[in-house]
Amino acid sequence: MSRVRGGLGVALALATIAAFSIPAVASSAATLPDVAVGGVSHRAVCTPGPAGTARCHAHVVTGRDGVTPRASALAPSGAYGPAQLRGAYELPSTTAGSGQTVAIVDAYAEPSIVTDL
Repeated sequence: MSRVRGGLGVALALATIAAFSIPAVASSAATLPDVAVGGVSHRAVCTPGPAGTARCHAHVVTGRDGVTPRASALAPSGAYGPAQLRGAYELPSTTAGSGQTVAIVDAYAEPSIVTDL
């Protein structure tokens, strides 16, 4: 019986070590170079924050040369365009926020997110 308990203790210790080493492996992925596929690439917008804190996972699409392509007023098929985003977030006009960035928070289908902000 004590052999079984000892084996379970070792298994539990190994599982704990494995669970705490996963974030270290995941954080090392943030240092990978830009990925280029089909003539476009992407890069992280924000720098990684301290371990254990919330962070920005935004990426910007770039050309292979690293230059960000200009946005188009026409959205690709099935995607939301500027007009749909402006309407959804009740932004005042197409020119009132010129040069400003709009951050979109995906709050896991929370129906009250607008009133919670």
